[in-house]
Amino acid sequence: MKLFYINSTHWDREWYVPFQHFRYNLVETLNGLIDILETDPEYKIFTLDGQTIVLEDYAEIEPEKAEKLKSFIREGRIVVGPWYVMPDEFLVSGESLIKNLSVGHKLAGEWGGKPLKYGYANDIFGHIAQLPQIFKGFGIEGAYIGRGLGNTEFNHFVWSSPDGTECLTSIGFYGAFIVGKMKHYGTEEFPQILREWIELSMSRSEAPVVFLSNTNDHTPVDRRTPEILNMIREQFPETEVCDVDLSEMVEELKKHKSVLPKVSGELSEPRDTAEHPARNLTLLYHCLSAHYPLKQQNDRCQNLLETRAEPMLALAALDGKPLNRRFLDTAWKWLLQNHPHDSICGCSSDRVHGQMPYRFEQAEDIANRLYEAFSDGQRTVSLDGDKTDYIVKVYNTLAHPVNKTHTVKVAMKGFSTARRGYAMKESHNNFRLLDQKGRDIEYQLDRIDRSRLLRTSSVAQKFDTFDVYTVSFKAAIPAMGCASFRIVPEESRVAFPEKMPCGENWAENDLVRLEISPNGRLNLTDKRNGRTYKNLCGLADNGEVGDGWRHESPMNDFTVTDIGTPAEISLLSNGAVKTVFKVTKVLKVPQYLDSKTLDRSDGKAELAITNIITINRDSAFVTVETEIDNTARDHRLKLMLPTNVEGNTYFAGQAFCKVTRPVGTDPKKASWDEPECVERNMNGIVGKQSANGDGLAFVSAEGLHEAGVLNDADSTVAVTLYRCFDRVFMQTESHLPQLQRRLTFKYSIVPMVADTSYAELLKLQHGLKNTEMTVVDKVSADTPTATARSYFEIENPDIALSLFKTSDDDDGYIIRVFNASDKATESKITFALDIEKAYETDLLECPVSQLAVCENSVSLTFKPWEIKTVKFFKP
Repeated sequence: MKLFYINSTHWDREWYVPFQHFRYNLVETLNGLIDILETDPEYKIFTLDGQTIVLEDYAEIEPEKAEKLKSFIREGRIVVGPWYVMPDEFLVSGESLIKNLSVGHKLAGEWGGKPLKYGYANDIFGHIAQLPQIFKGFGIEGAYIGRGLGNTEFNHFVWSSPDGTECLTSIGFYGAFIVGKMKHYGTEEFPQILREWIELSMSRSEAPVVFLSNTNDHTPVDRRTPEILNMIREQFPETEVCDVDLSEMVEELKKHKSVLPKVSGELSEPRDTAEHPARNLTLLYHCLSAHYPLKQQNDRCQNLLETRAEPMLALAALDGKPLNRRFLDTAWKWLLQNHPHDSICGCSSDRVHGQMPYRFEQAEDIANRLYEAFSDGQRTVSLDGDKTDYIVKVYNTLAHPVNKTHTVKVAMKGFSTARRGYAMKESHNNFRLLDQKGRDIEYQLDRIDRSRLLRTSSVAQKFDTFDVYTVSFKAAIPAMGCASFRIVPEESRVAFPEKMPCGENWAENDLVRLEISPNGRLNLTDKRNGRTYKNLCGLADNGEVGDGWRHESPMNDFTVTDIGTPAEISLLSNGAVKTVFKVTKVLKVPQYLDSKTLDRSDGKAELAITNIITINRDSAFVTVETEIDNTARDHRLKLMLPTNVEGNTYFAGQAFCKVTRPVGTDPKKASWDEPECVERNMNGIVGKQSANGDGLAFVSAEGLHEAGVLNDADSTVAVTLYRCFDRVFMQTESHLPQLQRRLTFKYSIVPMVADTSYAELLKLQHGLKNTEMTVVDKVSADTPTATARSYFEIENPDIALSLFKTSDDDDGYIIRVFNASDKATESKITFALDIEKAYETDLLECPVSQLAVCENSVSLTFKPWEIKTVKFFKP
């Protein structure tokens, strides 16, 4: 028998008090650690909670003592990493998890140590299915968790990802030893209590391996560690007591892997009882819907960095116009500092959540300034020049070609003007839109924002007044590339008489038909199979007596719906490429919850709701942009999508995969300590699909992460839009979580047929991210005519591009892809440029094997849901 012991401290960077308060305690804690390590040679090793950001936080206050900390890290007496921060997994993207681990590894190296090759994730609120595969990409083969499996009869198990990657995992409440046992230290009964605890741990392991964690939230370093270890050795003389880093425990567990229990997929099981002798921690489901605006801003930042800034820097470098990558690395750090579980989960104090937008804004500002620099590098003529022809270059950052509706903004000045119509005085610039062969493209003029003051230089105080034209048109853009289009002034009025079929409350294309009911709900008919989905986009409102961690409705609750609420329907636009409706209505809900009686008030708040509904000529879905003026408190609002699709399971998107779950809840779990609920995590994608493939999917790109499918007659997909509450741990009263403001949402409703793949839903989600890159240039003698080019293309439509970037060492380019299907497959990546060599790498971008380059293509084989990273070099 081997017993592995760690002394650590779980450090929430911010939670019920803000960062600077906790940092004061952190400095005291690490100063105490240095003192112990300097004075007590018997104190061998301390594990610094799996995070490296604490090193930066400490060094900023104690730069001189930081050198002492580094020396102990070099000696291996302080173990750091593998994370930068301990994140939440359900609320952040897969790429941000990879970046988090990458930054953590790098920072550990900068402090003179080797990062802990162990998945220390003791307090994360549940775990994604692909975490073992992500860990393995960093050379991590074991992990320690505290939540997500309910209560268990085992302490160690083999956890596998959808691709089959295995992780030797230990589970348990990381603070149980301190909370329940160490309080008896120094008493006569403590030796017996210690013995019973270790014997219980031994009985819960099929392998001769015991894990004892002397850890809890923000605890100081335990000077008694050498004495406790000696006490264990005296009581268990035949047990080897190992005071080492936890990666060595993994090596021991490998010897006994065959006898360990097997668990696969996501870990999101609630806890059945708090009385279990070795209880694990609760899952805390409803952090997914707390503080919606923070989730929305986080997703927006992730989208900007992953789908615009990263590929943009790579394309600029390929074109010989590199941008400074250090700006982007700085933006990533600002973003990751909002990813600790108590921060992004929305369960902290108002002071904490009030400070988070500043960090998001720093990341956004850097990404936007890099976009300006990229655009400047693509132009040949200043926009305030005399030329009147424009070139509009549209980029596609998917690795597959697209042929869809694009919407661009063009700031125009100096064009000829003509009347809009026979009797109208309003004039506007007339122009033709030409493709690469000089052919006319039908376009739709969505709106004109007149007399807008815009900067004409990114480096000087130069401004001018422009009319900004928002133009929509359908066009093909090659894979990971761009196509440019020419805007040519025209003296006579340019008009396109052909319009999409529509009426006062309906519109259709060749694929779907949309009808809007008098109450504003939608009916959507899929022309491919004749199936109609009715009463979509309904609203259901309940009371809220929960907190940042948990939703709960009051005992005397009732549901308010919009079923009988009249709506005003307006046709905003109908043209060659799309039809747009505006639907407004007012939902009356109780104003607040009485804090004494917990009854919802008789007085009503009026929630003004606006939906902008768009159906494109070429799309088999509709897109909805919702704005809600939230004037009510203490309530939860859900979006309801009845599917009437048979079957007892549904799917939800997650980082690098989708997971399948049963509809509704298990009645046997209703009386658990943490009752199972319908609402579970998603990455913005959730849907219900029948055995023949028909079904309905919900797809969003920002902020929405909680959904489920009800076990009702309509098999309804229910998406939580937001929750309002004022109860936060260790806070008398909180105001920010009541969300008294205007809230915005954007999503698509997608009818599915047999060949609708998860990869298609991911591409649709990519189009919702508002990160499409366009560069507008004026025509000069040096400006080429409209062109199109691709940098590379992925052959297989089921292989999804996760990230394209310059390598961290600036010595090549990284393409990360994954198999977005449950079938083994293969694919080529074909480059439209000369490639010198290419490697398959791990997630640290270190070569694993060289790939054969044949005619500028590389071939890859994939297991189901497998992630692969390719590094390539130009000559």
